[in-house]
Amino acid sequence: MMMDGSFEKNHVPRIPSSLPILPIKGGVIFPHLATGLAITNPTLIRLIDDSLATSKMVFIVTQKDVDVEDPDPDEIYKVGVISYILRMRRLQDDTLRLFVQGIKRGKIEDFIPG
Repeated sequence: MMMDGSFEKNHVPRIPSSLPILPIKGGVIFPHLATGLAITNPTLIRLIDDSLATSKMVFIVTQKDVDVEDPDPDEIYKVGVISYILRMRRLQDDTLRLFVQGIKRGKIEDFIPG
């Protein structure tokens, strides 16, 4: 399924019908692009830990206001990218360093509390 840290061109992993939403500040993720992220928010770190235990996928969206620590649904953009967590490293200062690969563009249809 993976070659050199990325997906083969014609193979996309099975995408679950619902995914955890990972809001990021001041940037966007694109399909087929692999990039690094630093996560410091404890709520988002738990979200990542849960995702790593299941599908290793998250739906990455951009926050509308970078100063908001825990954005509500109306404070994030609804279009984002389904992404696969390729690697994760936990640093001593409790920061998570993620290396993710965008799989495909998507849109939030509904929010499921969890």
